[in-house]
Amino acid sequence: MNRIWGICIALLSMTANASFEQAYAPINVGSITIFIPIELLPEKASYLSLNTDSGQTRLAWSPVSDADYYQIQHFENGQWVSISDQYTSTHYSTQSITGPFRVRACHRYGCADWQSNIRNVQDPLNIQAFYSDSARSDDAGRINIGWSVLGASSVTLTQKVAGSVVSVKQGLNPTQGVTTPYISGLTEFTLSAHGFGGQVIHKNLSVTSKPKFPIQLQGQKGGFKQPLYESSLDIVEKSIVEYDDNLFFATHDGLLMFYQGVRRSDGEVTWRHGWNMQLEGIINNAPVVDGDFLYFTESYFDNTGQACRVRWLDASAKVCSDKTNNNLLASPVMVKPAPEVNLGFVASVQRFAKSFTSSAQQQDDVQTGLYVFHRDGTIDVLDPHNNLKLKRQFSLKNSINQTQGIVTTPSLIMNQDIALYKPQFVIQQADELMGVDVPAVVKEPELSTMETISQWFRMSPSAEVSAAGSAPSNAPQGPEELKVVWRDGI
Repeated sequence: MNRIWGICIALLSMTANASFEQAYAPINVGSITIFIPIELLPEKASYLSLNTDSGQTRLAWSPVSDADYYQIQHFENGQWVSISDQYTSTHYSTQSITGPFRVRACHRYGCADWQSNIRNVQDPLNIQAFYSDSARSDDAGRINIGWSVLGASSVTLTQKVAGSVVSVKQGLNPTQGVTTPYISGLTEFTLSAHGFGGQVIHKNLSVTSKPKFPIQLQGQKGGFKQPLYESSLDIVEKSIVEYDDNLFFATHDGLLMFYQGVRRSDGEVTWRHGWNMQLEGIINNAPVVDGDFLYFTESYFDNTGQACRVRWLDASAKVCSDKTNNNLLASPVMVKPAPEVNLGFVASVQRFAKSFTSSAQQQDDVQTGLYVFHRDGTIDVLDPHNNLKLKRQFSLKNSINQTQGIVTTPSLIMNQDIALYKPQFVIQQADELMGVDVPAVVKEPELSTMETISQWFRMSPSAEVSAAGSAPSNAPQGPEELKVVWRDGI
């Protein structure tokens, strides 16, 4: 017994660092509790970020939950020099010091390791996306929560149930990430993105756990055709497409489905399941059927997207475009060549005669292809006959509301009955409509018949070979800016 008390007294008498207290942990020895010294340090700051603006240098770092204060140093003349030994905030500004910097968290028992890896952040603070992969958890109670943020020094995720905080996660990736928490019942998540100088913005998201005894809502049976009644499918309503008695649609859990229509001898149509395809993301709008193929745009939870096509009869021959840097919430739009107008004999003769005297001044041919509308206003024109390769790229970023983006499928108007009319896309943003001319094909000026004949007789054999070998390049260039030609409210 005396020996045990001697050990206890000796341990308690050990001196700690002069500037910090010694931490102790209790240990039970028989019926006696003794305390032994332990090292108890705060966590290392996960991220250290730097922003420069108008000659001012601003530091910010992810908070450490058990820190009482922070120490800041900068490197000068070959050594680390202290800026502050007891700094209680998580952001610091200076005009006279440019770095390098390092930061560490401290409390009464000591300090963590230094964080000296600096992120250079210049974007304005913005939460681009805050999402879950489902409205409810899986069978184990887990759910994926993701985010995409610009201009943040740190990100915090707060979980609440019935208004009470049950979890706070700090030190998360300040750019993008996914976490998989457990939830119970209706749960609210709040994403807090911290900038430089103390500013912070928030976004909320509500999800729920899978019920133990789910109730299946069957909808209301009416006197009309309801082929998906009692199907138990969570259908994206805007994605339903009917084509030749067949049905195509997407579900909120990432399925693309085909129900084949079978017409009986009495004219009645019944539907049977044809195929379904598991997607990596979600289809938000109606696919497009063109010939043997079904074209659709798919959006992913990391704020990217992709245009794809499959053979609609059996879901084979799937081809997808390169991934975009933005979600694709609108349906793709197929632009085809306008049908030739029958001018009649007299008008045809007049046009032919005119071609001998002057260059043709006919309406420009539109740029054909599959138009894919990014949420941020970028427009890709893909080649449906060449594995959805990019033909041209356009931009409406300077003409639309970037906050709202393009989320509704534009309408294509191809009226060839009016001589001066140009084909247009009609785009809706909230309560505003805008018209944008469909881009024309880029081509060389056409020569008249007489000019062509004259040039042919003047051309030497060597020049002919040179001209034949100088085909213009079809490589896609940077985005071409499109202009809004009219706007109107609705």
